[in-house]
Amino acid sequence: FEVDVPTGLPVVLADGARLVRALSNLLDNARRHTATGGLVRLGASVAADAVVVEVADTGEGIPADALPHVFERYYRGDGPRTRGTGTGLGLAIARAVAEAHGGALAVQSEVGEGTTFRLSLSADL
Repeated sequence: FEVDVPTGLPVVLADGARLVRALSNLLDNARRHTATGGLVRLGASVAADAVVVEVADTGEGIPADALPHVFERYYRGDGPRTRGTGTGLGLAIARAVAEAHGGALAVQSEVGEGTTFRLSLSADL
């Protein structure tokens, strides 16, 4: 696990408990889908008028045909990576939290390379 969060980030006005829940869901997914010896990274940066929090992993990645569905409630994909894992609600909850705060949650993934989720939240710059 690696953390790359610079000091002096702008303030984000938000419901802390809900943001912790969203980040916890993202981190739990990253951990669950990264093999022993892989890397999960939590990072943050400023982009335009937002703070962007990234959760990236070196896991197996998400197939391109599944990417449009990962934020749907109860979607768990097909295949061995999703059998017996979670309820399919974590990413839907994380996106709902982002949007409730006027932000966004996006995903980028390559099979065999890993996945990155970017949570963008308006900042008080």
